[in-house]
Amino acid sequence: MTLIPADDTAPKHLVLVPVAMWGHIRPLLHLVVNLLTLHPNLHATFLLTPSIAPRLEKDLEHLTSHLGQQSVVDISTGSKPIAERLQTFTCAHEGTEPSKEFTPDVMKKEGVDFANVLPGIISGLYDGKHNIGGTLNKFEGLPPTLFLFDMFQTLIPDLMVNTLGPLNIPVPPLVMFCPSSPAHVWHSFSPEERGGTFGRMLRLAEEDIAKGVDSIEAFERYGFKGTGQVAALPGLPVKYDYEWWPHGDTVVLGGQVLAATLPAYRAFLHKNTVGITMAFTGELEPEAVAALESELGKTIFTVGPQFPEEMWEEDFSVKADSDDDRRVVAFLDHMQEKHGSRSVCYISFGSLFFPLLRPELIRYILQTLQESGIPFVFAYASGVAPVPPELIEEFVGLEDACLVKFAPQWAVLKHAATGFFITHCGSNSTHEVSCDDRHRMH
Repeated sequence: MTLIPADDTAPKHLVLVPVAMWGHIRPLLHLVVNLLTLHPNLHATFLLTPSIAPRLEKDLEHLTSHLGQQSVVDISTGSKPIAERLQTFTCAHEGTEPSKEFTPDVMKKEGVDFANVLPGIISGLYDGKHNIGGTLNKFEGLPPTLFLFDMFQTLIPDLMVNTLGPLNIPVPPLVMFCPSSPAHVWHSFSPEERGGTFGRMLRLAEEDIAKGVDSIEAFERYGFKGTGQVAALPGLPVKYDYEWWPHGDTVVLGGQVLAATLPAYRAFLHKNTVGITMAFTGELEPEAVAALESELGKTIFTVGPQFPEEMWEEDFSVKADSDDDRRVVAFLDHMQEKHGSRSVCYISFGSLFFPLLRPELIRYILQTLQESGIPFVFAYASGVAPVPPELIEEFVGLEDACLVKFAPQWAVLKHAATGFFITHCGSNSTHEVSCDDRHRMH
């Protein structure tokens, strides 16, 4: 089963709705560029929130810059080059500026604005409007044929029904995107009696809310908390439920975040959600794939690790667009001269996972590296789970330490100075380090 059938040459319009989590955006971004490369009649529209629009648009520009000239395939088919088959819409009220810090309050405000603006943009795409909310519609006259939405953009199924129903337009196939494994999807969305977690947490929170408990308090009470019960996932050893979510007890996720994410359970089960796409190799977990398809009735698309062609061919250059990028690259160059190849340890726990309840663990790691004479890059980006500033201040100014919010991860991993990677083993980090021969520490 494929997302875009290879033998269907009719023009197609794929609409993508990512979420403001870079671990989710990157594989989706690479998937789209690869699909556009493979299918010369495919067009793609990104619907973005303000906080992610600038960075995603820069990445899109970089990823498609080497494809700006028509390829042999483009010329032979008479199709347009990739850059001309791609467009973005920032879904916000006029005058909204992107926030420099992505916090739970920003997430909530952007979510409300996004939900208010999105129906007008979607109806505009179907009406074939030339100008939608001040943005030129490059695909005027080509209505959307498929929606691919992030698992945490939980409003999409109901919003599509409510937007297109009054217009007498059939809802197109909706496919959820999840940057994780089939077993993880099963653990999240399977029935509660089969060990599913999202349905249980959502039910318990809503039962408390019905009894008068504040909604934020209710979600905080049950969000990603283990029960100590044994849970069996298809094809994997039996473990206690908290062992399947090892980061759950290290992150304090606020009720606002949980209230926004747990309804992914209903979005997945929605009748108009026909399937789910995972950036994972399905052959590694065939039992979970079979269980999802047979018991939940969804089509499963396991598309494997998604990288642009130049990354597979080890020819990926990173444009230093930010001060942090330039600092990191300059630091690695200096460490290469000072300490030699494979001397630097790179540390990153993604945008969300950080041991806030025990920040001293990070202090121990950084102190040990410093005392051992091992230089390091520590990328600590997170507004949802912010790193204590006093921890950062302890290591600022050290010659052999570079601390930044965001690091150009692929550039760091490919740099000759990098020898070690301490990671939370998120899907992006795991896939990217697997494409290289750097040492990895979990």
